[in-house]
Amino acid sequence: MKREFKKIIVFFIFLFAGNALFSQSIYELSIKDSYGREVQLQKYQGIKLLFVVIGNDSSLRKNRELIDFADSLSSKVKVVALFENNLDKSIEDVLTIYYSKSKILLMQPVVLAKSNEQSPIITWLTDRTKNRHFDVIAKMGSKFVVNENGNLYSVLEPEIDLNNTLFLKAIQSQHTH
Repeated sequence: MKREFKKIIVFFIFLFAGNALFSQSIYELSIKDSYGREVQLQKYQGIKLLFVVIGNDSSLRKNRELIDFADSLSSKVKVVALFENNLDKSIEDVLTIYYSKSKILLMQPVVLAKSNEQSPIITWLTDRTKNRHFDVIAKMGSKFVVNENGNLYSVLEPEIDLNNTLFLKAIQSQHTH
């Protein structure tokens, strides 16, 4: 009887703590910027991270809004722009130049689709076993908000604009879990 009880307790510990046991901290990851330099995400511990997927369909106005947003909140939020590896090379070059003078960290192109080639950062953002919260599909315009403690706490669909009340609330709120 005692033995069965212990097995049940162990089962529930693994059931409820499983996500925490197998998850990975975002601060363990590094990314390559658009110039091929390795950037350790640990250096951003203590401030929010906003990952935004940009691409071929990103208008100049949307990119300008993102730059203005990043510049206005640079002491509280580090904006990381990601674009899929199938981005037109001429657009990639323009975006690299365009973002170079902003406070946005532009990553090298990444694979968004779930596969063996998917970027580790995209895997972390979209896989509940890594981020402990969400299973989602990254697509053009998706926004992922990571709090000061490295927890993914908000995933916003492409339709949500940077000036949207819901988005601003997610950025300005304090989360400590």
